[in-house]
Amino acid sequence: MVGQIVLLLNSAVCMVGGIMFLCDWYKTRNIDLRPFSLRRFLFFEKGYNPIEKLLLAILGLTTSVFTAYIAILMI
Repeated sequence: MVGQIVLLLNSAVCMVGGIMFLCDWYKTRNIDLRPFSLRRFLFFEKGYNPIEKLLLAILGLTTSVFTAYIAILMI
């Protein structure tokens, strides 16, 4: 029961984070034209470009879906 609650909270946090990165990507998709930087992406430096924001949004949303799925399987 506690594990399910933790997983569902994790799912909600990842969902909100993914949606926030998706909104940031939508706002800056045609403004910031810097190239993709693996160093900036992996080491969580400030100033993500739109491609990095989109990747973080996809990562957050898929993590949210998988944790919710695991929580449902635990029932």
